[in-house]
Amino acid sequence: MTSQRALLLLSDGEDETRLFDFERTVEVARRSGVTVFAIGLGKAAREREARRTLRFLAEETGGRAFFIQSVDELDEIYAAIDQDLRSRYLMVYQSTSSKSEEEFRSVRVRVQRRGARVRAMSGYYP
Repeated sequence: MTSQRALLLLSDGEDETRLFDFERTVEVARRSGVTVFAIGLGKAAREREARRTLRFLAEETGGRAFFIQSVDELDEIYAAIDQDLRSRYLMVYQSTSSKSEEEFRSVRVRVQRRGARVRAMSGYYP
């Protein structure tokens, strides 16, 4: 792996051209190995279900979700995402899973250092 892949998703909470249902969208993101940084603006920042959806997508892929009321807040969010991407580590391990090649393999990363936070993909497809 020579580089990381990230996707910045800016949403107003309106689904006008749905190509996939949400579950398929999460699966595509997982299979691609991309980290999603979701930004909810306006309705997507106010409505509970939209916030939950964006947060879930971001967390499943090792990203973060942000919720703002104004585009004036974007510079601060972009700086936080930039810092996050510059502060990542790559961990590699040999899986002993007996799951088939088509099954999602869950991964959980924990650390013992107090105050440390881990954001990692929830798993992968081989």
